Amino acid sequence: MKVLGLGIQESRFWRFADFAIFAGLLIALAFTIFSQAVANLQADSIDYYSMLQKLAEPEAKPIVSSLHFMQQRLPGYPIAALIPYYFASFFMEPLVQAEELTDFGQGFQTAIPSRPFPLREVFFKNILLPLSDAVLEWKVLFALLFTSYAMLFAGIFYTLKALLLEKTKIAWASLIMVAVFASSVFLQNIILTPAYATLAAFGFSAVFCYFFIKGFLEKSQKAGILAGIALGFLALARPEGFLLFALLAFFLLFYAKKPLGFLKTLLPGIALAFGLLLAYNFLVFGNALHFGFLASDINTFGFDAGFAFKSLFHPESGILFWSPLIVIGIIGLLAFPEKKHLRILGFCSLALILFLLFRIPIMYYCTENTVLSMGGVPVSCFAGEAQKLSLVRSDINRYVSVLLPFAILGLAELARHASKLLAGKNQLKKQKKR
Repeated sequence: MKVLGLGIQESRFWRFADFAIFAGLLIALAFTIFSQAVANLQADSIDYYSMLQKLAEPEAKPIVSSLHFMQQRLPGYPIAALIPYYFASFFMEPLVQAEELTDFGQGFQTAIPSRPFPLREVFFKNILLPLSDAVLEWKVLFALLFTSYAMLFAGIFYTLKALLLEKTKIAWASLIMVAVFASSVFLQNIILTPAYATLAAFGFSAVFCYFFIKGFLEKSQKAGILAGIALGFLALARPEGFLLFALLAFFLLFYAKKPLGFLKTLLPGIALAFGLLLAYNFLVFGNALHFGFLASDINTFGFDAGFAFKSLFHPESGILFWSPLIVIGIIGLLAFPEKKHLRILGFCSLALILFLLFRIPIMYYCTENTVLSMGGVPVSCFAGEAQKLSLVRSDINRYVSVLLPFAILGLAELARHASKLLAGKNQLKKQKKR
């Protein structure tokens, strides 16, 4: 008996090696997070902290003077963080007296607090911020960080489950961790900016991916409903989730035997997400129809050939150089017509990347030595082309990380076919020798 042209003993060895590499890199990631990750709030994460604070402690004083950008963020990440927040409030906070610290600033001025704040030091430390006369509460920060890392590891776990749905002897689980470590901007989010919505979006994307494939292959209504719920939370975390639902509806018409039936199973999750968005808007803004994310002054929509080139092909910013395995994985999703569920994910991924090329940060057009006023908040422009490339690199590679679970499936499919081709060549060589 042979597996992919390999003998039983040899296939067992490669299966063991695959999971050993996966486990080793997973442990390395966990150790790196524990030893190197920082919990400082900066840019987007300040807004998410403020959103969670508004939901859980509406009377608390905000940690920044202007909440303009908070109104333009989707609330899926802070809503999910309510669970660990209330757990910390009821089961952790009563047990230990929190230490009261003051942030005097030590040159780390782009973040809150203004000094490097290791992840392991978060617990039971409330930090007074003299500039705003507010308090950075450990339980709010803990809730955001716990949600991010819980969704990161849930995303890894569900991506593994999605690979196992193929029921092959070698799962190619190692590709999950290789792809994570090879995506340098995503890795930066894991270590330096964990309170962004990036890790939560990755987790929701992976959960959706698993249940979508399970529902598609097994015609499972339950899996379809769970896929819809995960997709709904992805849409609440990143606006691309709403576009992904529209793209799924379109491509299912071509690849699913009963597209309307499958779409019906997704709809309850999307409806739940929309209901949560209305409830959040009403609680925080007093108006259920306050769709601030649609009136964003953070990004503009249009086509700029220079921005598209820098996003795709520039060595200092493009996804071809900074997220290469995502690009290769998407090719793998599209390469094999018989895998209809993978082709759907591949075409959706291409369409999402195309959409991102049209969504251009306002700061990209900001001229040197000037200051933009964004909702009354002064924002200094970049000093040169290098900083502009850094913006493009950070944005586009962070946004495409939501496609990482899809791409890993494509990488695994390429690996399986490459193994078959290699095994076939080895068989021919053996036959010729005979």
